[in-house]
Amino acid sequence: MGLYDNISFQMCCPSCGKELKRFQSKSGSCTMTTLSPADVNEFYDFCDCGMTVKFTRPPRNLDNLTLQDIFGLGFVMATGRSNIPGVDDV
Repeated sequence: MGLYDNISFQMCCPSCGKELKRFQSKSGSCTMTTLSPADVNEFYDFCDCGMTVKFTRPPRNLDNLTLQDIFGLGFVMATGRSNIPGVDDV
């Protein structure tokens, strides 16, 4: 078995109700670190009852993003003016 990353996510198995808390992914850095689901394109866990639970999404193309794309990624825009010319205060 190769390296993977652990995913910080928990849920109950949709088949038997047992808590699943050992989610893994091979779409991250695969350095045995703990990542958020937002950091990967897929993650999965295997239940003792035989059920596999896998979450997937298409890879995000982060080139040429529009302002709407940026907001869709969860960013919030802040603007402001600085008292120092040429320096932003955000």
